[in-house]
Amino acid sequence: MTLPNGWAQTTLSGLLHRCEAGKNMRCEERLPRDGERGVVKVSAVTWGRFDPTQSKTLPANYLPPEVARIRNGDLLISRANTIELVGAVAMVDVAPNSLFLSDKVLRLVVEEDAKRWVLWFLRSSFGRKQIEELASGNQHSMRNISQDALRRVRLPVAPATEQRRVVQKIDSLTGKSKRARDHLDHIPRLVEKYKQAVLAAAFARGGGEPVRLGELALPTAPIRYGVLQPGSVKDVGVPMIRICDLQDGKVVWPEVRRIAPTIDKQFSNARVQDGDVLLTVVGTIGRVAVVSGMHEPTNIARAVARIRPNPEKVLSSWLGWRLTNNDCQRTFALDAREVARKTLNVSLVKALSFSAPSLSVQAETVSVIETAFTWIDRLASEATSARKLIDHLDQSVFTKAFRGELVPQDPADEPACVLLERIRAERGAAPKARRGRRAQ
Repeated sequence: MTLPNGWAQTTLSGLLHRCEAGKNMRCEERLPRDGERGVVKVSAVTWGRFDPTQSKTLPANYLPPEVARIRNGDLLISRANTIELVGAVAMVDVAPNSLFLSDKVLRLVVEEDAKRWVLWFLRSSFGRKQIEELASGNQHSMRNISQDALRRVRLPVAPATEQRRVVQKIDSLTGKSKRARDHLDHIPRLVEKYKQAVLAAAFARGGGEPVRLGELALPTAPIRYGVLQPGSVKDVGVPMIRICDLQDGKVVWPEVRRIAPTIDKQFSNARVQDGDVLLTVVGTIGRVAVVSGMHEPTNIARAVARIRPNPEKVLSSWLGWRLTNNDCQRTFALDAREVARKTLNVSLVKALSFSAPSLSVQAETVSVIETAFTWIDRLASEATSARKLIDHLDQSVFTKAFRGELVPQDPADEPACVLLERIRAERGAAPKARRGRRAQ
């Protein structure tokens, strides 16, 4: 990177007094209550802002060192996470008095005037690239970056007065993008509410005689669940649909795992075919999908119930939407019983009652729902694209900022090399901290 006049380059160690961390402790996986102490998880700093609710409770008999207490104005960074999220940074705006650092969340103690400069640089593509290259670990799902590696991150340093102008401009621009992002974050909830409103309106007209769900299934294929003990999952074998394979009303085929053919044969009466309606009945209750695009014999797991609609009485698509409607979902939630995990008995599924209109009315209802949902999903997709655009705009701001292109430069500003030399001199003159055993 070519530096503007008056700028200098240093490593993070040039601005960093020290890193501070907490300890790895066995904690309760819940938020601390009044009077209890807690430690923050890496998720507290992952998403660009400090979230004190992402914490867990320390043992009552453990008193963490005072140096690990989180305070307002702290610059925190995660030292362990996925490759995309390791080294995520956040500034603490409001810190509960009882929260402490963990061993995976560090505090960067840097020059006060340079704190937000460092914050924004580490979020920029320049900083992210170095962090990802310096992170260690063989698994993509978990990488670590050491304190020594963090100290080696190279960053440009503008004159102190220009730094303040740059940071003020970044704060202003990212504040606007944050407000836009916050508005967009509400859209998924609005989408779900709107879809449920569409379903409620579509089924409010009623029509037809009340019928039990079990009566809508083919007599030759009653409602049932699948494999009780799946055994060893193999790379080759028969596909088996699990809870996680049901998403947005469909089966996500690329994710489906396989079971041995002998197990499939044992549970052959629970195989599925295109047009079957699947309902999750263990753990996650009430997830619905209509099977389509199946290319080979497929089974279902114990947590999934299969409903094979009688084509003389009900359309698969209509039944899928009907079971997704809030009234059915509430019934499933009320009927579920919890022992080790929430479980919905198939006999209760069969007994679920609602009105089923004629096939022509069902087809008309499906058409109305799918037309509305297509429009809603298009709006949701546009919102997702807008959010990505905002993220790109933020990175464009960072790029301009650390190339010296975001604010006008003033030749009268004190050069950054003088600032760095002063920091080194102040550190050299400071008394060395005494090392010794910490009081227990």
